[in-house]
Order: sequence, then structure tokens, then C-alpha cells
Amino acid sequence: MAAPNPVNRVGAVQKIVVPKLKHSLSLALQHYLPLAGNVTWAPDYSKPIIDYVEGNAVSLTVAESEADFYLLSGDNFRDSQYFNHFLPCLVDTETRVPVLALQVTLFPNVGFSIGYAVHHGVLDGKTTTMFMHSWAFLCTHEGDSTLTPELTPFYDRTLIVDPSNLQTTYLNFWLGKDAPNNKSLSLWDLKAPPDTMLGTFLLTQANIENIKKWVRVQWEKKQLQNPSVHVSSFVITTAYTWVCLFKARQIRGGKGDDGIAIAVKAIGEAIQGLKDGVLKGKEDLLSRAISIPPTRFI
Repeated sequence: MAAPNPVNRVGAVQKIVVPKLKHSLSLALQHYLPLAGNVTWAPDYSKPIIDYVEGNAVSLTVAESEADFYLLSGDNFRDSQYFNHFLPCLVDTETRVPVLALQVTLFPNVGFSIGYAVHHGVLDGKTTTMFMHSWAFLCTHEGDSTLTPELTPFYDRTLIVDPSNLQTTYLNFWLGKDAPNNKSLSLWDLKAPPDTMLGTFLLTQANIENIKKWVRVQWEKKQLQNPSVHVSSFVITTAYTWVCLFKARQIRGGKGDDGIAIAVKAIGEAIQGLKDGVLKGKEDLLSRAISIPPTRFI
């Protein structure tokens, strides 16, 4: 049997998959209209806004690559620079920057990848994940433009209670910084530095349960128990990742082998504190964040 013609295969992907992705993307954006807009901060504006008008669109780049798909998508260590080619850029100016950009990269005879760049002032991690899941849902449910309730975004900001007027506090702090143009929306270059590696690590449910048991034992030994802290899988995974980042960056916290137990307690108590309101005590959040040295910002 003759091997498939790679040119024909790529042509089939371009003719079938790409149009399907584009169509489902347009359906998803109808539910997430702000993502097709821009963050703008005109000189005469007191604050930046999300500017969307009918006819706005998201930049979608379609590319082709001969790179090793299985190497890039595997769990092994890879040079982080490899991935820069599969990520789009937000084309920014000092007064305007898109909210979202997308890139579909085709790998002949293997598959494709979807890379995205988002403006974190508009999308947090949960919203980005919801949008990507919505896009995937509409792509697999052809002919249906309706999203499930858990994928449907909610836009009513009046439900956010801000008695301390944090918006004004943060704006005044930012505009008061000693910088040439505090209203500039030009993006920071946050690409991974040269000679860095990227790896994928899998924590199984059994791994997580073992860490939970170990943490509880350490708490009993050190008398660190806090009955109000729920030791969830999220807390365990975050604490474990936190400690691994410290070790990878060779940051010494002075906690020795108790680092994970201490991290679980700290993260768990921080989550517990959210019951008093996610905005409580956040008046000096920006000043505290900026004062943290880059090596300690994890």
C-alpha cells in the first residue's frame, strides 16, 4: 500500500479542519464578544476600557510546521524556545491592544496545535479555559450554537461588591508611578529566556493521596493542624508545584523537608480567608506585588 501523499493530507486538513475551526470560533465569539475587542486607554480617558464595536474580529493565523509533533506534545524535556513559533502575538500600541489572538499550526500527517495569546487584564485563567472549552464544544456539536450553562459567560458586574473602591485605589497607584507614560498599554516581553527547558509532569490521584497523608503526618508532628483548612487536591497540587519551583530556582526558604506541609497550610488558609470576601484586605495588593523581587514572585 502506498504511503499517503503529505501534500494531499495537508490540503485535506486545510479544506476540512480549518474551515470547521473558523466557523465554530465565530460561534463561540458570539458568546464572548469582548474577546473580539481591544483594551484601549486614550490620553483623555481616566482609565482603560474594553472597546468592542460590531465588526471587530480576532486575529487567527494558520501556519504549517515540519517540527516533531510528538516531541513537542510529549512529557519529555524540550527547549522552551521551540514553542515560540506556535504562539501568536498581540499587536499592541501604547493606546490599544487586542484582547485575544489565535494561531492554528498544521503538522502534516499528524495533527495540529492551537496557540493563543490573551490580555490578562481582561481574561484570567478560568475565563480563558472556559472560552477554549466553549470553542471545542461548538466545534464538536455542529449546527448547534447554544452553550451549556457551565460554559456560558456571565457579565453582570453589579454583583461585585467593592466598598473600598479598589478601582480608584489601583488607578491612583499606577498613575502615580515614576514612569515616562503610565497610561501606555505596550506589552512586556515575557517570553522564556534562552537555555531554559520545558517539561510536563503528571500527578496521579494516588500521588496526591500519598502527599495528603504525608502532610497530615507532618502537621501532627509539628502541631500545625488547622481544622478549618480543607486539604483539597488543588491545594496539594499547588503546594507541591510551589515547592518544586523554589527548588528549581534554588530559592532557600529555610523550611527544610517541611516545605510542602508549610505551603499546604499557607495556601489552605489563604483560600479559607476568601470566605470573608475576595476583595478584603486588597487595598495595598499592587504595592506589595511590585515590591516582591522577581526571584521570589511565584
